[in-house]
Parts: sequence; structure tokens; C-alpha cells
Amino acid sequence: MRALVTGASGVVGRSLVRHLLQHGDEVVAYLRKAHDVPGVQVEIGELSDVSRMTSTMSGADVVYHV
Repeated sequence: MRALVTGASGVVGRSLVRHLLQHGDEVVAYLRKAHDVPGVQVEIGELSDVSRMTSTMSGADVVYHV
């Protein structure tokens, strides 16, 4: 499964990302500013940027908005 996680650098988001990776999921982190999130593809953007958000969501099976 390919999962998009907003807020992946926060406390809850990091925990969710770890859980998803442990279960073999591919994870894309959508963040406002650059952070190192081990094991995931990181995309930088604002939630209000509809065009960027839409292109980042392309191909995701599920979106977790944390």
C-alpha cells in the first residue's frame, strides 16, 4: 500500500510512519518544511497549495492527515 502522511514529522505522525513501514507500506511524507523522516519519500508543500497537494496524492492508496 502507498500511504501519504501529512504531519509525518510530529509525534503522532512519526509513530504512524514507523507503524506503516513495519507493515511493508510505502510512505510519502507531506511536510511544510524539510525534516529527515527515515525510510520515506519527503515532499515539501503547504496544505493550501491544492495543485501541489493533488499531485503529491496521485498514486496514494490512503491519506492520513495528522
